Amino acid sequence: MLDTINVVFELENMVGDYIEVEVFDLLRKFFRRRGYYDLLKENDGKSLSIRLSYPRFFDNINAYLITTKEECLEVNRVFIEEIRRFIYFDESGVGVRSNGEVLLKWFEANVAIKIKRVDVAFTHILGKDDSFNGYKNLYQLLNNIYMKRNPASIPKNISVIGNNEVETLMFTDTQNVGAYNRKIVIYNQYRKFCDYCSKDPLQLHSILQKYPDLPRRVRIEASKRIRRKPFEVLDFMEFDIFNAYVQQFADDTLNNLFNKEL
Repeated sequence: MLDTINVVFELENMVGDYIEVEVFDLLRKFFRRRGYYDLLKENDGKSLSIRLSYPRFFDNINAYLITTKEECLEVNRVFIEEIRRFIYFDESGVGVRSNGEVLLKWFEANVAIKIKRVDVAFTHILGKDDSFNGYKNLYQLLNNIYMKRNPASIPKNISVIGNNEVETLMFTDTQNVGAYNRKIVIYNQYRKFCDYCSKDPLQLHSILQKYPDLPRRVRIEASKRIRRKPFEVLDFMEFDIFNAYVQQFADDTLNNLFNKEL
């Protein structure tokens, strides 16, 4: 269900003290390590834009399917705890920094976390004799439904020129795909992993061993830009993001794409 979120760590109440620079540098160093999170953008020593992947927390790749709120809460808690430990302890991870307690208190009191985008993924398993490309007529129907619901949109697809095989469909609430507020992407997840592992077939084999249903997966990802009050660091640890967005995104996808009346 829940896939990735885009969060921004913002340093607030800045007055030019050295501690602000030190906390920002530590955060930047932490996020550059990469893992189940990626540093997307820095902004003049004031904010850091981060992509946080819930599936990658459990298995390094997004083939893992998140299905419970408990999994999401675990990711939130561990994510913040790892940052707090990185700020508090020295580079060895054992000894406390000389000013570790001061840095940690400042971080907790003066850094806010803003959720900017949420991606929720739903998975449809194809029938034994079905293929992703075999649903072309349905994709045309979905296009007509979405445009009825969103007259300003122009849904698009990505296909292979040689055989006209569809790989990805994009439905946005704007004509410019990059300027969307709400987006739904349907794609062949197996094909995506084939492309990702094109130089490492053994990696693809390993993924298939772990996720044998991957060749039959149709991925439906709903994304929204989010506008809500920023979180204090410790509050983000306990935020039930699963219940806040998954059902809402499911309803929105059903209404805009699989609308039974239309």
